[in-house]
Amino acid sequence: MTREHGHKLTKLFVEKAQSGTIAGDERPELAGALLRVEEKKVHGIVAPNLDRLARELLVQEAALAQCWSTAAVRS
Repeated sequence: MTREHGHKLTKLFVEKAQSGTIAGDERPELAGALLRVEEKKVHGIVAPNLDRLARELLVQEAALAQCWSTAAVRS
């Protein structure tokens, strides 16, 4: 998916045995990925669909807002 669109995968963040319904601030891998975006170490986050990023809409929106604030999301 990333190569097809000209992107390079730099790090894979995987929550080990975590439910997708856990709040974003309780998910260290999601927090780490968002921190890399905030620090401009990466240009964005790749997820096959939004429910893989987070199950709860509020958590999805917060993550996307953080990425958009650093211009890391393209529509």
